[in-house]
Amino acid sequence: MKLSFLVALMVLIGFSAVPAMADSGAGNDPTLIVNKGTDPSCSPPPAGETCFSNGFSQADPLLVSNSNPQNFIWDPADGTDVLTALFVEFTFVPGQIYTCTSNIFSVCGTVAPSVHPTTDLEFEFTGGSISPFEEISAGVTPEPETLLLLGTGLISLLGFRRRKLS
Repeated sequence: MKLSFLVALMVLIGFSAVPAMADSGAGNDPTLIVNKGTDPSCSPPPAGETCFSNGFSQADPLLVSNSNPQNFIWDPADGTDVLTALFVEFTFVPGQIYTCTSNIFSVCGTVAPSVHPTTDLEFEFTGGSISPFEEISAGVTPEPETLLLLGTGLISLLGFRRRKLS
């Protein structure tokens, strides 16, 4: 009985790993998203907002954490009228393939080298513009299948532990 339960558990974990490894194209990979929001002011910034004046060069990108999403307001320190290219850098997970999307910019892709090439990945967004004091949100959304795999694995472990205690 114990051996059959162990085999069933291994099969369940194996099948739950299949969707996470199946790379069926864009939309399934972790995605860096930059979208337009409202147009607030930066003095002082509203709660939950971060003003930034960098992000317009590969050497000085906008740094985002892997939490989703963060709200930013572009405050041009040099009086620039519009920001036509945005460089965004974040910490990547080795082995993951990342994509990008935006409702502001029409073109996005990775650039190298990033400021921290051993730990960070940098994307360049072009083909659009951000006006001064325009809000954007930026964040890395996880791969949906990864969440499915994590949930299935946790449920399996809880079931195994419950059966072991019985």
